[in-house]
Parts: sequence; structure tokens; C-alpha cells
Amino acid sequence: MIVGSSRSTSRNARPVELAVDTAVSTNARAMTVALNRPDQLALHLRGALRNGVTVAELREVLLQTVVYCGIPAAHTAFKVAQEVLGSDTD
Repeated sequence: MIVGSSRSTSRNARPVELAVDTAVSTNARAMTVALNRPDQLALHLRGALRNGVTVAELREVLLQTVVYCGIPAAHTAFKVAQEVLGSDTD
């Protein structure tokens, strides 16, 4: 199950829904965070934007990495995202 998907019945479901077709790329981004690969994360973030993933969806993916990858890895990921997305992260 994709966290926050429309199939989730949790009352704590996230407000941003991740589309099923982004599941593979979501996993790729999360793995680059977990493996501490900021250069590859930047590449995946740029590719995701070109493929129509919204900034809100990217935020949601990175938010989930805090839980699954740890705060230090997620902190680095947010810094990379800030560099890639620029003012769009505000």
C-alpha cells in the first residue's frame, strides 16, 4: 500500500495523495535518501518534476523518509530538494 493513497482508510491519512503510477519512482527517491546518495536524489527529483510529479507530492515523499530513513538522511534530502526546487519549496 502506498502511504496516503486514496485506498487508505486511516484517519491519519496525509492530505497529499501519491498516485499509484509514481510508486516506483517514489521508491527510487526514498532509496537514494536511505543510501545517502544526494547526487542521485537530485537527479530523481528533477526527473520527477519533468514527469509531472508535483512539489507537494515530493514533499510528502521526503516527509515519509524521516520515519523510514532517519532524521539525518531526511535532513540531507530536504537540503538537496531545496537546492533543486529553489523557491518552489516555500
